[in-house]
Amino acid sequence: MEIYRPHARMDRLESRQLFAASLFANVNIAPVGGNQSEPAIAVDPTQPNRLFAASNDETNDVGLVASVSADGGATWSHRTFLDGSDSLPAACCDSTAVFDAFGNLFFAYAEGEEEGVTVLISVDGGANFELLKRFEGSLDQPTITAGAGAVWITFANGNKLEVAGAAVTALNTVGEWTAQTKVAGANGGTFGDIAIGADGQVVVTYQKRGNGGRGTIGVNVDPDGLGPTPMGRRVVAATTAVGLFELIPAQPIRGVDAEAALAVDTSAGATRGRIYLAYTDESIRPLFNTDVYLRYSDDQGLTWSAPARVNDDEGVNSQFFPRMVLDPADGQLCLTWYDAREDLGSTTDPLDVGNLEVALFGARGVSTADGVTLSANVQISEGVSDVNNSDSDIDLGDYLGLTIADGIAHPAWADNSNSTGDNPNGSNDRLDVYTASVPLASLPAATRVFAGGLASSAAPSTPVAKVLTKGGPLVVRNAEPLRFTLQVSDVDGVNPTSLATAIRVTGPGGFDTVATLIKQSKLNRRGITTAVFEIAGPAGLWVAESNGTYAVNLQANGVLDLPGNAAPAGTIGSLVVDVF
Repeated sequence: MEIYRPHARMDRLESRQLFAASLFANVNIAPVGGNQSEPAIAVDPTQPNRLFAASNDETNDVGLVASVSADGGATWSHRTFLDGSDSLPAACCDSTAVFDAFGNLFFAYAEGEEEGVTVLISVDGGANFELLKRFEGSLDQPTITAGAGAVWITFANGNKLEVAGAAVTALNTVGEWTAQTKVAGANGGTFGDIAIGADGQVVVTYQKRGNGGRGTIGVNVDPDGLGPTPMGRRVVAATTAVGLFELIPAQPIRGVDAEAALAVDTSAGATRGRIYLAYTDESIRPLFNTDVYLRYSDDQGLTWSAPARVNDDEGVNSQFFPRMVLDPADGQLCLTWYDAREDLGSTTDPLDVGNLEVALFGARGVSTADGVTLSANVQISEGVSDVNNSDSDIDLGDYLGLTIADGIAHPAWADNSNSTGDNPNGSNDRLDVYTASVPLASLPAATRVFAGGLASSAAPSTPVAKVLTKGGPLVVRNAEPLRFTLQVSDVDGVNPTSLATAIRVTGPGGFDTVATLIKQSKLNRRGITTAVFEIAGPAGLWVAESNGTYAVNLQANGVLDLPGNAAPAGTIGSLVVDVF
């Protein structure tokens, strides 16, 4: 029996180091005591050797750890800041950072519970900061971005999602900020992301809890950014079975969300303007089988491709917290995430069922006119991390960091492997923040072809239908119809109107009839619906001569998911009739 206790901590003598070696040299950018997590990282496009990173610091009630590099991430210096010892508002958490094309570094953070969000600016790569803007309200998880002569921020304000922006015309020259503007249709939305297109379009995404079923990932687009046109309506770009704080073995206290991430193609290529959305979804069986998916839109977010599964493992362990950046030089994507694919548990410890230890994995994507090609996955972290002994109140945190310039990606992640040998707390203990320099050219070639976002070999969102029986023959009386239940599951939800004539039953004596749909359940949070069908016996009666095995056949296009993918036609089960 598999046993999982969400709040249990298991002491281990050492990490099992199950994963393959990384090709990328790891650097501990915050070798300080206590736990650091939720890193932000940014690279200056005007000086690509200059990087800035910041992270939470659970050692103190207030304050963050800031790190800077002047040599492309090879070496770093770090300091504690925003702890109330200077003139800037003290920080609680939720770091977010971005450089713009002028070399401005914008850095935002949450001040504390119901104390608002602060935006700072630095013109010297993060050595010094000045106050730029304070936003008030019960604000959570800000995300800041810059591009096309503007800086934008999004955050949750209570049960609303809001955005604000300002024009940027030069180094240290920022205009007046717009008012905090509510995103239409985003009530209840949280864990958002924001991106800017080449022509100033602003795209936001957020996750909303499902009402007894799958949650939704909404996307809104403002076609002219700081211009007069308001942000457009909400479009449901994807659905997800991952909740807002869903507990999994690798995140037993904090849990995970879909952590939707955005990127817009600002290159000069054929797919310029394409919007990409990465997110986490959960398969129906077994529990905790979360995966990272990618979709895209070529019409400013109005319609979206079918999903492409980014992680290429064949197991059922967890992948979560995707991050995504796009190289504006050529439009290539880089995606990273936490991955527990090789922690298969212990053969001697019955409490260790695996799926706990994670490494940072990555992949690249290349766009084509009719789809995306994805590379094989590679491990980026040199070690594996397990939060069970970290004593962290938020486990690995809520998100990762990722930035890119000149074809080199720089991820940032929480890590307690001590693979670099400089964690003050040693191995398998408190978390530090790690990074690596990952040239996209060093990642495997993108050869996994997805047409319209849908894998050409194994479509990840193809509906699965099966007949539910209790075992043994179905006992029926002469005049009564025979009833049976069909279960249909799909990661993107089932189109309820597609089931009416989905099933044809064939059997002895040339029996052949379309089953009648009697009732259907609502879609549950794991993308499952059940439907009850009935069939009358030959000539309207079931008699002893009717006894035998009947095949339940799914008709072509008989079951569709919401994006329109069809379950394969064919026999999906059988019914054994025993008339008395």
